[in-house]
Amino acid sequence: MTDAHIPVLDEETISGIQELDGDGEPELLRTLLDMFTSDTPLRIEALQKAIDNKDLAESAGVAHSLKSGSLGIGAQYLASVCAGIELHARQDNLAAAAALLPEVSAAYKEACSQLQSLL
Repeated sequence: MTDAHIPVLDEETISGIQELDGDGEPELLRTLLDMFTSDTPLRIEALQKAIDNKDLAESAGVAHSLKSGSLGIGAQYLASVCAGIELHARQDNLAAAAALLPEVSAAYKEACSQLQSLL
């Protein structure tokens, strides 16, 4: 379900974070990445559990939270996948939401890899 039109990272968001860091070490980006990598796997697990439990409201809520956290660090493709899950869950389409779930982990890993390369 990879959409070639949506980049893994949003350059504008990343540039904004880098500007806040100034010319020195990328401390802000490092801190945000640390928070992202400690929090996101727990949210992905909660999303999997909500979908497994056929809890559409919880699925939508967790997907929304994942989307917001992803946007904050510039993980644009991950945010778009989460937006899709949120939309399907709000439309009571559990099968479509569940079908996107494997893409969440892949998008998360790719975002982490690209963010790490910026440090």
